[in-house]
Amino acid sequence: DRLGWAVGGEVAPYTRYATGVVIQTTDGGQSWEVLSRNTTPPLTQVRFLDQELGMAVGGASPNCATGVLATGDGGK
Repeated sequence: DRLGWAVGGEVAPYTRYATGVVIQTTDGGQSWEVLSRNTTPPLTQVRFLDQELGMAVGGASPNCATGVLATGDGGK
């Protein structure tokens, strides 16, 4: 299987506002596509049960009080 996901976070200069990043590969890591940026809190772990159903865990935020996110569409 050549499908994979990675998560992390980035901090904006000057404001120190941290947001999450979700990226996906479909070719075993040769190239990566950004699926989400600036819409989640910083993320630390990701796990997919299949190509569509997955979960990511990170810091809590006003938009995501638990820090746990779920997807049913492959993270899109």
